[in-house]
Amino acid sequence: MVLNNEQAVDEYLGMIELNKSNEEDWSVLNQFISKKECLDNIKDLENNKSPGIDGLGKGLWIKIRYKDIKSKIQVNGMLTEEILITRSVRQGCPLSMNLYALAIETFANSIRTNKNIKGINIPNLKEPIQLFQHVDDCTTITTDIKDYSLFMNEFEKFGKASGANIARN
Repeated sequence: MVLNNEQAVDEYLGMIELNKSNEEDWSVLNQFISKKECLDNIKDLENNKSPGIDGLGKGLWIKIRYKDIKSKIQVNGMLTEEILITRSVRQGCPLSMNLYALAIETFANSIRTNKNIKGINIPNLKEPIQLFQHVDDCTTITTDIKDYSLFMNEFEKFGKASGANIARN
């Protein structure tokens, strides 16, 4: 069964019992964080900046022209006029998706390795889960309100390095 992030979280929440102190705490814990996609997450590659967090490797320099990208969309077998792509991972471009995955994995790893973020315990799993990732969505879930501020600190560090920002739902 293929689930989107929200469905996956709902499934896991159904498996565990959360101790909700009040509705405000719950809404904070249940915030879904979406990252702007590749072109917004990785600052201006034309300026010889290595994608992702500093330390990724100064030898890895990528120059790409992500300027004035245009595409056509096929609708009912017909191609539309060209449209300007201003953000997002460019569909059909393996380099765009790989650059995005490379950058976002540094963020996910910082969450997974932060011993102060408790996450949630799932039956039959050894380690707690701190985040779910699906395509360009990253969802955190926890039973401890303190995890939220720790998550935001990690995202702030990642955002400074990558240019990513949070879209709050």
